[in-house]
Amino acid sequence: LFYVKQGNTAVIVLDSVDNVDFKKWHEFLNDEGPHPSSTEPIKDPSLPTNGNVDSVAIFLEGIERAKADPEVKNVVIDVSNNDGGSDDVVLFITSIIANRQYERFQNPLTHQTITERYDVDRNLNGMFEGTGDQVDYSDLNFALLTSKYSFSCANMLACIVKDAGMPILGER
Repeated sequence: LFYVKQGNTAVIVLDSVDNVDFKKWHEFLNDEGPHPSSTEPIKDPSLPTNGNVDSVAIFLEGIERAKADPEVKNVVIDVSNNDGGSDDVVLFITSIIANRQYERFQNPLTHQTITERYDVDRNLNGMFEGTGDQVDYSDLNFALLTSKYSFSCANMLACIVKDAGMPILGER
């Protein structure tokens, strides 16, 4: 169960941001196969995530279900039991929900603020088109649910969405 709707709020549960079926995504982006599944386990014994479900597919299906439902106005991304994973997945998610393609952090040794820009194929057509690559979820309000069990890249996601002005719910 990764998607729950109550009234005008949808919750997308992401227990990890590490599970990505690279082979299926490559096939999909090259028009050689279907979109990776949000329910079928990854079947690639060479990946440490073999047997888990694709995190990007879960997020995308959840966000599309929320956008297609006229009652849904709020989306909570639940990373309260998320053990972390890939910063690539985190940056993809923040690009979609915050319409931003950069991260900012401070070097603890020099106290210098560093901003890194990254490219995201937001409409999943296999190309990086800049302004032509627009996907709009601005009609939805986003928040992130965390807990003391959120770890690693789940904390990175919380930092980036907080920096983007989105509310963080739950525990530190």
